[in-house]
Amino acid sequence: YMMFVYKMRPTFKSMIKSFCLLFVLAMIALYANSILGGRSNYLFLATTEEGADSIVNMLPKNIPLRLLLMSFAVTTLFFVSYVPWFVKDKKAKKSLITK
Repeated sequence: YMMFVYKMRPTFKSMIKSFCLLFVLAMIALYANSILGGRSNYLFLATTEEGADSIVNMLPKNIPLRLLLMSFAVTTLFFVSYVPWFVKDKKAKKSLITK
């Protein structure tokens, strides 16, 4: 929505900022999950959901490995959303060179 309506675009700087903020939020969620015990599961970091068929259930129960895989997924999604602008920038740069 923000990309098409407000003409915003992803950048590597925005990816780093988002990734750092997500990491801070994950640390807060881990702390909250440990304080509240089995009653909470913020960011799905404490455990998998029982009975629910979700992609989160395919992640391992090991929290560091789960964070690593979630980080990989977030990074992959960023690059998928960045590809159209990368191609557009390459074409614009090429057209400037040929002129």
